[in-house]
Amino acid sequence: ILLSEGYYFEFRSPLEQADLKSAEEGGGTEYWKTLPNGEKFWFELQWRPVAGRWIRPDQEPPAEELMARSISISGTAVRLLSPEDNLLQVALHTAKHSYVRAPGFRLHLDVERIVRAYPSLNWDIFVERVLTLQVKTAVYFSLLIPRELFNTPIPDGVLAQLSPPTWKKTMITYWLNRVGLFNPDEPKFSNIEYILFVTLLYDDISGLWRSIFPERDWMRKRYGFSTMVKLPYYYLRRLFDLAFRRVNT
Repeated sequence: ILLSEGYYFEFRSPLEQADLKSAEEGGGTEYWKTLPNGEKFWFELQWRPVAGRWIRPDQEPPAEELMARSISISGTAVRLLSPEDNLLQVALHTAKHSYVRAPGFRLHLDVERIVRAYPSLNWDIFVERVLTLQVKTAVYFSLLIPRELFNTPIPDGVLAQLSPPTWKKTMITYWLNRVGLFNPDEPKFSNIEYILFVTLLYDDISGLWRSIFPERDWMRKRYGFSTMVKLPYYYLRRLFDLAFRRVNT
């Protein structure tokens, strides 16, 4: 449909391969077209709830459950994520961008917008889903930052339930203060720094291990190999991708 409307299939990142197989593996595609005024307009199409190489397969909310809980928009056939799922998706998206990388400040405004748009948001359900997916450390900072910046009405009890250990909270806070929330297009981390920062966002060591070395069935589907003899090679390839295949931010 998009191609027939004059869009071109291309990724903005030079690290992404412009083919549908790679797009299916990554969970989304990007298209662009030139507007009448000469500006280049980008359209991003995502079909995974949260796309990210460091996000474990079991940490992605199942699409079927999200649709079952979604709410309708009056007068349209469009459905919107439930407030709790919407906030969780945005919080994970913020963490995926390390809170400080592009698009930067807008990440925290997304959290602010959703919380204020749904004053009846069920925080108990939200916390339960965060804990089920084992993403409390990542989500904690996605909520804390907009509360500090915009006085977003996030209950103290919610932050208390999601708060990581003191040592981890201190390290992440120090790092965020050092790189800063502004100038998101400037480099924030070296490769080693980025890896270390991301590892801090996992709730525990076992979760980090499962992210680096997912289950065999997932690896086979992701990389398309047929014999398990090749599994060690593709684990090494995944390690390389996680460490080096990213935009220099």
